[in-house]
Amino acid sequence: MSPLLKDYLNRRVLVITTAGECLLATLEGFDKNTNLIMSDVIDRCSLKPTAMVQAVRGSEIVTIGPFEGSLEPSETFPKLKDTRNRVKDEYLIWEKVWQKHS
Repeated sequence: MSPLLKDYLNRRVLVITTAGECLLATLEGFDKNTNLIMSDVIDRCSLKPTAMVQAVRGSEIVTIGPFEGSLEPSETFPKLKDTRNRVKDEYLIWEKVWQKHS
């Protein structure tokens, strides 16, 4: 994927990570492992800025593509539902699993 990213340098991109994050950012740089350096990062679900500069490991990227359009919610660009898998008090569940197998 890395050679294709040169077309996206200094442009707004949409990045989806394995953690379920959907990020809008300006692609500042990348390497042969598809590790990304991005600036002006915005969480796509909340439309709130998350970082001025952020690095994302290539192994954590599901997809990346160019983003053209407005950040304002509209019919063509609705606010996304947060689909990250979050379990309240997940550590308690894993504690019980650990005790069961110990």
